[in-house]
Amino acid sequence: MVFAWVERWLAQRRTREIMRDFIRSADAELPVDWTAGAAFRHHSRPEVERYIAILKPIQAVLPPGLAADAITQGIYPQWGVALSSFSLLCASG
Repeated sequence: MVFAWVERWLAQRRTREIMRDFIRSADAELPVDWTAGAAFRHHSRPEVERYIAILKPIQAVLPPGLAADAITQGIYPQWGVALSSFSLLCASG
């Protein structure tokens, strides 16, 4: 029901223009730090760092982690690791 309401609301040209301008201004004014771990670097606590240390190896063998590893290792000249990550990714899907 919410999606139907939003779709009807955005069907009007003026509303789309207002939303476009809002998103552009918010995008221009919000600082974004895309570096790895930026969300935890500023407000890190020992218990959060402990959970990250536990979950990081688990995430590496899940499909998103394998895809990220294949891309990252493909950028650097480590083709063996990149191909093995890609192979595991294909086998899991």
